[in-house]
Amino acid sequence: MPRGVAKISYIDPSKTGNVSNIQKVIPYSNRIEVKISTFQSVEIPFFVVQWLNDTKNSDKLKPVTWLEQTENRKNIISTTKIRSGFHFFFTIKRKYCGLKSHYIEASLSGYQDFNRETGIYVRGICDFKITDCTWSLFKYGPDIRAEHKCFYGEKIWLRLQTEGMNGYKNVKIEVYRALKKLENTPKDPLVATFTASVINGEINTEVKTTAWYNIIDRQPEEYFYLRVRNPENKISHVVDINGKYFTG
Repeated sequence: MPRGVAKISYIDPSKTGNVSNIQKVIPYSNRIEVKISTFQSVEIPFFVVQWLNDTKNSDKLKPVTWLEQTENRKNIISTTKIRSGFHFFFTIKRKYCGLKSHYIEASLSGYQDFNRETGIYVRGICDFKITDCTWSLFKYGPDIRAEHKCFYGEKIWLRLQTEGMNGYKNVKIEVYRALKKLENTPKDPLVATFTASVINGEINTEVKTTAWYNIIDRQPEEYFYLRVRNPENKISHVVDINGKYFTG
């Protein structure tokens, strides 16, 4: 007969009075949504609350392996072995908040249990933000804005670090032409739009500048910036870490 963990539970930090950056933990059966307010990350304590009937008392004293998995349970992100009776603290980073959940499972064997769902899905929710922007000549390359002038038709890669947007697809990115050097004004014309997906809290996409070439009255030097639409309401723009509309 099977032995091991039958059920896990968690402590809601928002109700202990010790954590100020969690607004609310919303339970849904074997799922929870954690609304984060201010700081970089939060920790949720998990513990074993129920064992399978044939689990021996001696087994209950053995170390427990905690498995952090992707939402579809196809990939194990991390494993942590902890002494019996101690809490496992799962850290929710704002970068990974969004549509995607993580599956947290406890195991005596150290392996996933696909015969039953003994774990809890955890989804973090926080405000949408762009925390960093990189323009490069190749994917994951260094930022070139301070030392390189781009040409029409040149291959450019855009990398955005986000918060609260993980898992969103078809995020709309708008390219504006700055009528004044290094400034943005309400009269700046929109010259291009494209979409990208947020994977693991990042947008990594190639930007094709050739399409802008025939749209504008070209000058010896042109200046462009971009803005990102709110993936929920599709109307407002996403802000930066200072609370201002992001302009990359």
